[in-house]
Parts: sequence; structure tokens; C-alpha cells
Amino acid sequence: MKNWLRATTALASSAIFMVRPAFAQSAPVIEPLAGGGIETIISAIQNVINWMLMIAGVLAVAYLVYAGILYITAPGGKTDVAKNMIINAITGIVIIVLSYVIVNTAMSLMG
Repeated sequence: MKNWLRATTALASSAIFMVRPAFAQSAPVIEPLAGGGIETIISAIQNVINWMLMIAGVLAVAYLVYAGILYITAPGGKTDVAKNMIINAITGIVIIVLSYVIVNTAMSLMG
């Protein structure tokens, strides 16, 4: 219980410092649907997808940090679970980045 509390506290305090600069980056802006047309619908869909990918990226990085904390605080040689979590988090981050590239490439070709 004590290790879980330490890991949760460390994750929460490190997430504060990681999330704040991430939101300082240029975030996609949801534009109003004024004027109508297919371009505004495509733009709205692209904005929603970008926001979802940004949230997924933040969650994947938080999961990676949590797995790192578990790896560091694992007793003895019992780091197998943490290693699998780290591999899963890195795989998720790669998939999120690739999906961002694919979505933005497809949307730029459409409009």
C-alpha cells in the first residue's frame, strides 16, 4: 500500500510538469462551422481527431511514466510486469504518432 501511494504521488507530481508544457504547444483550435460546406465539416472532423490523439498521447506518456515508476520501485528482480507496460506504452505512442501523420496527410489530400 505504501509503494502504491508513493507511485501515485510521484506520477501525479510528474504529470503536472509534463502536461503543462504540452498544452503550451500549438494545440489544434476548433473552428466554428460558419459558412457551411464540406471544407468546414472536414476541418471539424480533423480538429476532433487531433484533440483525441492529443489526449491519447498525454495518457500514453502518463502510462509510460507510471510503468517507469513501477520498474524503479519493483522489489528484487520482479520487473517483468513493468517491462511489459513500458513496451506497451512505447508501442502506443508510436501508433498515436503514426495515426496523427496518417490522418493529417489524408485530410490535407482531401481539402
